[in-house]
Amino acid sequence: MQLVVKTIRLQDGEYQAICPCLPYCVSRGRTHDEVISKHRETVRGYMAALTNFVPDRLEFSVVDEP
Repeated sequence: MQLVVKTIRLQDGEYQAICPCLPYCVSRGRTHDEVISKHRETVRGYMAALTNFVPDRLEFSVVDEP
């Protein structure tokens, strides 16, 4: 399964990641790598909570927003 993840650098220097196709699925982290790693787990939990199914392969297309 391929998902688009948008990352935004916040004013406090941290990063935020969102999946536009999954409402309210948001993660924060101190670094870009950390937020992507956290968001991968957030998406898995989000999908498990909604559908009781998590695909074996989750691929992210990361888009960095200014």
